[in-house]
Amino acid sequence: MIKVLACLTQQHDPRLIALAVFICAIACITVVAMLTRALKNRGMGRAAWTIAATFAFGSGVWALHFIAMLAFQAHMPVAYDVSWTVFSILVAIIGTLPGFALFLSAPRRPLVALLGGTIVGLGITAMHFTGMMAMRLGAIVIFQRSYVIAAIIVGAAFGALALFVAGRWQTTAGRLLGGLLLAFAIVAMHFTGMTAVVLAPVLGPGIAPGDAVFTPALLAIAVAAISSLILLAGLMFALIDARMERRDLAETWRLRQIADSAFEGLMIHRDGIIIDVNAAFTGMVGLPKDQIIGRSVLDFAAQQDIAHVKERLATSRNDLEECAFRAANGTVLPVEVLARDIEYGGKPAKVVALRDISERKKAAEQLEYLAHHDPLTGLANRSLLRERISASIALAEKSDESLALLLLDLDRFKAVNDLHGHPIGDQVLVRVAARLRAAARGAEIIARLGGDEFVILLTAEAGAEAARAAEVAQRVIASLTEPFEVGASFLQINTSIGVSLYPQHGADADELLKNADTALYSAKRAGRGTQRMFDPAMDAELRRRRHLEQDLRLAIRRRTLDIHFQPLFKNDGKTLAGFEALARWRHPAFGPISPADFIPLAEESGLIVPLGRLVLETACTEAASWSQPHRIAVNISPAQLRAGNLVATVTEVLARTGLPPSRLELEVTESLLIEDTEATLATLSALKALGLRIVLDDFGTGYSSLSYLRRFPFDKLKIDRSFIQALGENDEAMAIVRAIVALADSLTLDVTAEGVETETQLRLLQEESNAEMQGYLLGRPAPADTFSGLLATGAAKQAGGRFPHFEAAANQA
Repeated sequence: MIKVLACLTQQHDPRLIALAVFICAIACITVVAMLTRALKNRGMGRAAWTIAATFAFGSGVWALHFIAMLAFQAHMPVAYDVSWTVFSILVAIIGTLPGFALFLSAPRRPLVALLGGTIVGLGITAMHFTGMMAMRLGAIVIFQRSYVIAAIIVGAAFGALALFVAGRWQTTAGRLLGGLLLAFAIVAMHFTGMTAVVLAPVLGPGIAPGDAVFTPALLAIAVAAISSLILLAGLMFALIDARMERRDLAETWRLRQIADSAFEGLMIHRDGIIIDVNAAFTGMVGLPKDQIIGRSVLDFAAQQDIAHVKERLATSRNDLEECAFRAANGTVLPVEVLARDIEYGGKPAKVVALRDISERKKAAEQLEYLAHHDPLTGLANRSLLRERISASIALAEKSDESLALLLLDLDRFKAVNDLHGHPIGDQVLVRVAARLRAAARGAEIIARLGGDEFVILLTAEAGAEAARAAEVAQRVIASLTEPFEVGASFLQINTSIGVSLYPQHGADADELLKNADTALYSAKRAGRGTQRMFDPAMDAELRRRRHLEQDLRLAIRRRTLDIHFQPLFKNDGKTLAGFEALARWRHPAFGPISPADFIPLAEESGLIVPLGRLVLETACTEAASWSQPHRIAVNISPAQLRAGNLVATVTEVLARTGLPPSRLELEVTESLLIEDTEATLATLSALKALGLRIVLDDFGTGYSSLSYLRRFPFDKLKIDRSFIQALGENDEAMAIVRAIVALADSLTLDVTAEGVETETQLRLLQEESNAEMQGYLLGRPAPADTFSGLLATGAAKQAGGRFPHFEAAANQA
């Protein structure tokens, strides 16, 4: 080392040495920067930058060498062979090219960087000793082996270290340090190699005449030219690099803007270590970017998915799949993950897109919920009920359990909707659901089938299912009997329940529901507010009613029903006031069917509308044929009113039959008045405007609201038969009749007392009122031709307290 320093300080011009070192440092730093630029390119672009870097480096090494040779004080004339001088620069360029190319193939791999640097160091050494061969002077150049070996080691070692640093730390500081180490490798190798030189003077000039040599002056010019090119190349590269750096920054900023504007979270990782993320990802994680980069991907995987993420990283899978993502605050989000292989920073990496599918999951769960639940009450719907019944049956088959299915619907619920509106009705349904949950604790499932129909599925030990069903049904009935307080109203409803058992009453959901419905129908016919267990006899009765319904439909279509007429008399009991038209049905197989049976059947099936039209048409046609202008009364059902075309039907029938509207009376019940009051009022007012009369039937047995009498255009009240039949036996009944008559008189309404069946009832009515009368005592319903004599005279002939004109009618009825 001391000898090297002595060679440097005593045998060389310090000024030229400083110049050489400066040019070398500029060249080396420029070369490292050019190599960095080469890393950012691929294909021909990388090859061009690699060749340019090698040319600049080789030129720089060559310039240092010959500036240092010019600084060398040999104390004798020196010249330089042209061919060897030119050959030495080629050695510098070609000898270092493989080293740089190898380094650029994998700069971050230590072994590759060290090997590439070693090759560069050897190329520098080769150039040095080739350049020494160009010297022509009056002495023999002898190289000391130890220093030659030392020069080779120094050049290779520091060349390897320089590229290792440049590859390991690809930053501005790393590039600067790598360039300086490379320059040091050249300088150290050169002066170590110069120390190895021993000059042995010989006789003669040492330069043969005609030799092509560079004199020191010419060499200085050549070196100056090369040095100028190096400095100019360095300046141009600095400008180009700055421009390209700005372009890269602009491109990076543009790509960053694009990445940050993406809705998906984007993460770039290499071997599971995060190296970059976008703004959406930081938002998902809840951490700033600098606290994410450098962490493992596994840090953001939910606990249940860590093994799966490890397996995905190990197999480099890129397929689309779902997994659970964990934010910094512990929140777990379902995400959709898609990966792709990319090159980032000159090395392979993976970009992973994470799409938060929480809202999609919630929407899917909501759709799934709505697909199986009633949106109003939150109870199961028909679809989920059937699934649960089937599942419960499958379990029951493998155990000693049995099932009970309770089908219920609400009594008088329609009146709640009609009187208070559907929003109030919905509130009642919600509260009904809450009461069912409380009353049917431990039920397998509670479902709403729609409207006011509900189902409760129970499990019990075999043999105890009937008792459990009865117990729960009783609790449900008691619970729903309690009034519902909605706003300022107390609403009273009730329920009827039909029960079927598994396996006694059915082997599947359809059969159990069907039989429970049959039992429910029986419960409603029994008076509502009660429960009934399915019995096969119920099914037979139901099938009978279904057959009757079909036969009734056919009878209405073929107009084979009979229309009987029951007379109405004035207060004297003799003078005819009119008739009431009543439908009668003689079944071809079962004989006479009571109106108490087929009228409710018609109402349940919707046949009451065509039946009512048939009665109206027949009654009006018959009345129009009478010689006397007697009135005809026809009953109107709520279903006819709800159909919406009653006014048009009555208008058309009156026009076609020619019956004057004043002779037609339409009888409505009080129950009809509570169904959509405004629409009912409008319809009755339109009927009244036609000129016919409106009669309130069965007055006193329903709501008997005086507001109805004030608002609706009634012409007559009919006192219900229950009050008339109690006359002479119950003083309260007489008081009620007097009150109704007095009310009608004050409102200028006519009165009819129906159900007169005894002489006592007739006498009391004649004494206490001026009401018209109707009943079996005066005349039973019969075909119109039975009353031909009465129609002709307009009065009944009484004999011995009897009315012989109607004995035939009574016998037929």
